[in-house]
Order: sequence, then structure tokens, then C-alpha cells
Amino acid sequence: MSLVRDKKFYLHLIKISFPIAAQYLINYGVTLTDTIMVGALGDIILSATSLANQPGFIFLTTTFGIASGAMLLISQYWGKKDIESVRDVIGIALKVSIILSFIFSFIVLVFPYQVMRIYTSDTAIIEEGVHYLLIVGYSYFFSAISSALTISLRGVEIVNVSVVVSGSSFFTNIIINYILIFGHFGMPAMGISGAALGTLCSRTLEVVILFFYLRFFDKKLYLSWRHIFCTNKALMSDYFHYGMPVILNEVLWSTGTSMYSVILGHLGSSVVAASSICTIIRQILSVFVRGISNATSVIIGKAVGEGDYKLVRDYTRTLQICYLILGLFCSLSMFSIRDFIIQIYQISDSAKLITQQLMNVETLIIFMMAYTNPIILGVLRGGGDVRFAVRLETIGIWGIAVPAGAIAGLLLHWPAPIVYACLRLDEIIKIVVTTIRLHGSRWIHNVTRSSANTE
Repeated sequence: MSLVRDKKFYLHLIKISFPIAAQYLINYGVTLTDTIMVGALGDIILSATSLANQPGFIFLTTTFGIASGAMLLISQYWGKKDIESVRDVIGIALKVSIILSFIFSFIVLVFPYQVMRIYTSDTAIIEEGVHYLLIVGYSYFFSAISSALTISLRGVEIVNVSVVVSGSSFFTNIIINYILIFGHFGMPAMGISGAALGTLCSRTLEVVILFFYLRFFDKKLYLSWRHIFCTNKALMSDYFHYGMPVILNEVLWSTGTSMYSVILGHLGSSVVAASSICTIIRQILSVFVRGISNATSVIIGKAVGEGDYKLVRDYTRTLQICYLILGLFCSLSMFSIRDFIIQIYQISDSAKLITQQLMNVETLIIFMMAYTNPIILGVLRGGGDVRFAVRLETIGIWGIAVPAGAIAGLLLHWPAPIVYACLRLDEIIKIVVTTIRLHGSRWIHNVTRSSANTE
């Protein structure tokens, strides 16, 4: 194996990564502005918003898995120039995502109190969280369509439209939040319910823009309702065979991450507020990690579909070095901006102190995550090694991080920064295991069919 010296590779990587990173930056910017606006109403409201968003986090992460499972097939069929199979796989991902949205919406709209009690026993937080859930639950349907389409389109290197979608959603959300949370322009001050309405409106707009793009501007796929309602049994079988591990991976990861909120939620509203701020800042700084992860999946998947395995290994070795450089940048940035970010929020002094302590822990975590995430979400998934990725994520979160955090927080009652560090111990394990896994070619699997459109 040798490092890639072709400038076209790096330009292609940047061309795909930057629009995706911009989309994530805008999405996380929405969350950041939400927490800043809602945080002005106090620790209780901020904590309620954070915890009420956990079911939505699990849902969105699962739809990410649904679309990512599709993108594994899409990118490899794109490499084979089999456009018809690409269309059918996108249709499958849309159907599965929409069905899932109905299930999640039913749960949070019918059982909002029970959902909130999973995360906290604080009655004030529960009451406010219920107000949020009873509105935001309707947004899941639109989120399912938006997520499935934007992620699937990345598999065929259509990335710029996602920036337009996210940018429009961002500004819509800010405007509606400003009007409804605080009661401007003659509207009543709705508080946390106003934030939920802002989310619902922005998600609806995303779907409108995507449908408009696919109807009038798309020149690659020419998707139609026939593809959305396709019944290609061969591709359906392949999707669930290769995509289900990806979906399972995201479900286990998101529910495990949600358990972090359960554990931290029992340490007090100040800890929950601090954790939500810290998480958002990490997400914003890691947008390029997300971007390069998705770009990696497309590039590796396409190369595997073309059958050039030596090029796949050269790409991988080069990308590993890129991940380390990116991790160093993210870590230094986290350390540099922590004090400035904390001062933006109108939270209690105790919450500010805890936030600073957690961000110190995140400085190390984000460096490790910048290396492991692109390998798992990009290299291994693009290369078809999805089952290994599931095992690694499952053992890391449920076998190490969650038990360690639960023992430290709920049994030993250690300080919040130590509990927070215990909840991220899996990153250390993943660095070692992923590096070992990428030696050789065991992780490269071509998952395409020679005749996918014949049943």
C-alpha cells in the first residue's frame, strides 16, 4: 500500500466533504440556536428540551442507519453505473423510514409522560418536556423523508442540494423560534412549545424543497413514484441483508447514547444542561468529521463497486492520516473556544462550571472520535464490512461505556466529569480495534449483484 498523491483524489474528497459538513454545521447550528434561545428561559427549560429531544435523536439516528444502509448499496451500484438499482434502493429506504416515523410519532404523542419519565424523575422537567413532545412528534414524518433522501443522494455524489435544504431550514427555525419562544410581532410567548413548532415548520420546509429539486432540477436519477413504491425482491433482500446491520448499529448506538442522558439526567438539571451544551459544541466542531465520514463511504464504496481493491487500500491508508490531522484540529479548537461558548449561555454558575469541566474531557474525546468515526462510518461501511462495525459499536457502548457510566454515576456517585469520561471509554477501544482491522483486505466486500433488476 502507498499514499495517494493524485490531487484529483483530494479535490474529490473535499468536493464531497464540504457540502456535507456544511449541512451538518447548519443542522447543529439549529440545535445551538435552540439551546441558546431556550436556555434564556432557565436550566429547567433547557434540560426539558434536551431530554425531550432524546426520542427524536434515536429516531433520526435510526433513519440515518436506514439511509446509510441504502447508501452502501447505492455507492457500489453507482460505481457499476447501474442507475435503475440505485433508484430502487432509494425507494426502499424511503418506505422503511416513513414506517418508522409513524411508530415513533405514535409513542411520543400517546405516551409523552411515560417517555419523559425514562430520562428524569424531576416533575418540572417532565411537564415542560411533554409540551415539547406533543408538538415535535408530528415532525418525525417529515424528518424521515428529508433524512432518507439527502443521505441516499450522497451515494450518487449529489451533495449540494443538502446545503440548500439545511440552510433554508436553519433560517426558518431561527425566525419562528424568535417569534414564538419570546412572543414577538404580536404573537404570544409560547416558550418551549414555540421551539417545537419551529422544528416542525423547518422539517416540513425541507421536504418541500427536496421534492421541488427532484421534480425540476435533478439530472442524474429521475426518481418517480414507481421507484418509491418499488417491489424489487432481489434488492429488498440485499438491502435487509447488508443494510440491517447498519440500522442495528445506529439503533444500538443511539439508544446507548440516549442512556448517557438517562444516567446524567439523574445527576441534576445543572449536569443535564452542561451535557447538552457540551454535546452541541462537540457536534459543531465535528462537522468535518461527519463530512469526511460520508465522503469516505462514497469514495470507498464506489472503488469497491469498480473492483479496484488496491486503490481501495491506498485510499484507506491515506485517509487514516487525514483523520489524525483532523482530530488534532478539532481538539485544539475545542480547547480554544470553550470559555467563550460558555459565556454565551444564560445558565447558572454551577452549570457553567460543570460545562467547563465536561468540555475539558471532550478535548481528548473529540480527537479519538475524529479517527474512529470515519473508519467505522466511512471505510468499513463503504467497504461492506458492516457486521464487524456493528459488533464493535455494540461491545463498545453496551459492554464498556454504559456499564462504566452507570456504575460511576448511579452507584458510586462520582463527580460529573468522571462519569462523563466513563461514558466515552469505548473510543479508546475503537482506536485500537479499527487500526488492526484495516490491515489486510478482510474488510472489503463487494455487495452488488450482476443483475439486480431481475427477480
